[in-house]
Amino acid sequence: MARNYAYFPGCTLRSHAQDYERQALAACGALGIELTELPDWNCCGATYPLNAENVMELIAPARILIDAGRYGGDLVTLCAVCFHVLRRSAHFLETHPFALERLNAFVLEAPTTGGPTRATCSKCCEMTSVGQRCAKR
Repeated sequence: MARNYAYFPGCTLRSHAQDYERQALAACGALGIELTELPDWNCCGATYPLNAENVMELIAPARILIDAGRYGGDLVTLCAVCFHVLRRSAHFLETHPFALERLNAFVLEAPTTGGPTRATCSKCCEMTSVGQRCAKR
């Protein structure tokens, strides 16, 4: 049985490491791992923002996490920088519900089924994901 993951290639990989991507995709295929590229993806931002007050800098990675949530939540990226930005962004949003709430006001496009980024709503402690509003509010 093949395992399917959402795949975020990242812009640097596509422009500077095409052979790396081609070989990694071939290896995944040989191992029975299916990667579904996220449609209409955007750059992850390439640097993790250090200012916790400005959640607007997390919009780019949050959109990627939302899209990954639509594919079941498991996300694969081959770029080390993208991995770093996405993992730190997910952790920050998991542990800072105020930032999740502020960010959702800007990136909410459609509800997700739950993805890798979960946090509690600061008003009622109900679990929510990036891209979802708390059902009790």
